[in-house]
Amino acid sequence: MSSANNAIRPAISSAAGFHRYFDDIIRYSKHGALIAKPFYITLVVYVILAGAYLAYVDRASIVNFDPYFQRMLPQLVFFFPLILLVGGISGALRRGKHRRKYAVKSLFNSRNVANYLVGLSIIISLMVFLAMFTAVKNTFGDIQGFEHDIWQADLDQLLFFGHDPWRILFTPIHSLPLQKIIELNYNIFWHVQVFGIVAYIAFSDYKTNGRVRYLVCSLLVWGIVGSLFAGLFVSAGPAFYGLVTGDELRFGEQVAILAQYDASTAISYQSYLWKSYINNVPGFGTGISAFPSIHVSLVVLNMLFAFEINKKLGYLATFYALFVLYSSVYLAWHYAIDGIFGGILVAIIYYVVRKMMHKDKSALASC
Repeated sequence: MSSANNAIRPAISSAAGFHRYFDDIIRYSKHGALIAKPFYITLVVYVILAGAYLAYVDRASIVNFDPYFQRMLPQLVFFFPLILLVGGISGALRRGKHRRKYAVKSLFNSRNVANYLVGLSIIISLMVFLAMFTAVKNTFGDIQGFEHDIWQADLDQLLFFGHDPWRILFTPIHSLPLQKIIELNYNIFWHVQVFGIVAYIAFSDYKTNGRVRYLVCSLLVWGIVGSLFAGLFVSAGPAFYGLVTGDELRFGEQVAILAQYDASTAISYQSYLWKSYINNVPGFGTGISAFPSIHVSLVVLNMLFAFEINKKLGYLATFYALFVLYSSVYLAWHYAIDGIFGGILVAIIYYVVRKMMHKDKSALASC
């Protein structure tokens, strides 16, 4: 009888261990979701307002979730965590022989699994957000037209002492190798960096509200800069200036020079956006809107948070933000004021949210 009891005891112990393991996952998931509550509230408010706006302008039918769930979700949900997992296992295997088993096992502990589940919830929510954002953005030119390009270009000219900025920042140093580098960063690395940071924060441990504050600020930048102000001051940008104003000369030379590079991703993507606009066929990342610049705004946000970690990283992020601002003018995507004004708005959003969330000075430092 005693031998039978001994056989049953490990099974009971194992069952109890699994039960405790899943209970811990649920507990940590609830805790992570509770900390991320400001993020979810911000997202829901935007989705409701965006939905109401689309219904009001009779454009609710253009909302399309498929491109984001098919193209972005698999990368952010599987590919990025896979990189972290491989990195974690590699690090564990480099440990001492007696610690390897514990290190590998710890990668799949209840807290890490819960972090992944909360991150999954955040990323799925972001796909809904981006689909709504794209739908809203696609209505601007269609409903309002591009009414603000001329004065925005004129203001640029005034700020640069009577010259269009591209003639100062572009003409003297333009070269094909430089254009390739700028396009590689602006059209590829920028996306990897911006969405990579979001994915890292979404799937990482929640020890402070600094990470959630970053996610909230990101949503507000997309919503306030990319939706509200973009909708109030609709403009197409230098690449489309001739098409929306009839003045083909002002930026025509710049676009023609950029187009000499047959493999230009900027020119091809600008063509993609214009075809989407004139054919009224929204797609992945479509919608023409120059003012303010989301590209610049999001890297300015990263810059402000980088300073919370340390000054050296902050200075590096500042250099990168200036490079993106320069690139946005160089590639004819934006007027200089698009990035400047966007940066000012981001600074306001950052400090208001920081104050509202109790000035968590540790921010990402403990991450």
